[in-house]
Amino acid sequence: MEELRSQYAGKLEVVMVLSSTEQAKAYQTRYIPASIFLDSNRNEVSRVTGAMTRQAVLTEFAKLGVR
Repeated sequence: MEELRSQYAGKLEVVMVLSSTEQAKAYQTRYIPASIFLDSNRNEVSRVTGAMTRQAVLTEFAKLGVR
């Protein structure tokens, strides 16, 4: 996922909540794992519950219009 972070830096960010932590509280996540997609202004644009593969993340990026 580090590769995706650098490739899409400034366009879209994915926060992966993997356990009941402060991060889960901050994003008001009820189900774990969860992936929260943030735009360049750190506004939430999508949320996916469940584990995501690299390909699933790329598919979500495409749905959001990020290439």
